[in-house]
Amino acid sequence: MLTASIVHDFAYKFGYLPKDDGTKVEVERHVADLLFRDILESVNRIPLLGFIAWFAVRLGWPVVKYNGKPGGGKKPYGAYLVLLVALAVLLTAAAPFSFSAFVSGVATVYAVLYVVTTLFDRTKLIAEKKKTTKA
Repeated sequence: MLTASIVHDFAYKFGYLPKDDGTKVEVERHVADLLFRDILESVNRIPLLGFIAWFAVRLGWPVVKYNGKPGGGKKPYGAYLVLLVALAVLLTAAAPFSFSAFVSGVATVYAVLYVVTTLFDRTKLIAEKKKTTKA
């Protein structure tokens, strides 16, 4: 997690990432969060860890400053909605069942959330990359 944290926290503090040639690449807050998740997944090869850590940094949006300013970047309303729905489903589903059923439910919800958010975020990143390549 340290490698991803260093890159992510630098972007959070300064709002950019430096390139080898000394230039600076401005990084939006949500992109820094996605980069954090992708580095965790590729370095540690544990998608669950990457997703949980990414989700945690997205939930910290209202209290953690980005580039010295509160808030900033795209608001993570989707992450908050997903959290509320997941908690409601898990608590409702867990009440009448055993612990193993609860664990199975958590794993299923995680898998669905992971696939949906990964596809959605990566599709958006590919579209953004195509726009900048054409410009």
